[in-house]
Amino acid sequence: MLLNHDRSGPLTVACFDMLMLINHGSQQFTKNELFNLLSAAGFKDLNVIPGFGYFSLITGKKPN
Repeated sequence: MLLNHDRSGPLTVACFDMLMLINHGSQQFTKNELFNLLSAAGFKDLNVIPGFGYFSLITGKKPN
């Protein structure tokens, strides 16, 4: 589940983000945050494929 670019929602994703923070010290990300992390790790051709509901699949290729 991806947060909006300003991390304000959608409400379900923002609530899940709070749950992850409280229970695990982790967080949800925006598309741009994930793209930056993956780019820094060497991935190219990043893409978001919308899934069912709030879920999405992030794809990328890592050159040899």
